[in-house]
Amino acid sequence: MADRFMWVLPHYYSVELHNFNPNSIALASIFVAVCEGYLGIAPHWELWLHLFWAGLNTKPVGTMGTQKALRASGCTLQVRQDR
Repeated sequence: MADRFMWVLPHYYSVELHNFNPNSIALASIFVAVCEGYLGIAPHWELWLHLFWAGLNTKPVGTMGTQKALRASGCTLQVRQDR
């Protein structure tokens, strides 16, 4: 199930896997390990969204005001402070 979760994660945030910084990849891996190893469940997407959020570092592209994620380490996953 970890491979499916790691496929959905960048798809949901509209980035590629290399856009996540190393700590974010570790955080997602730890979440999967806790779900599968400790809780005995498949990684639960709603639980992920409840506990974590993503900060996206972008740069402007073109003249239309569109933004693009930085090539490497442009997306940071963090624990929600109110949870």
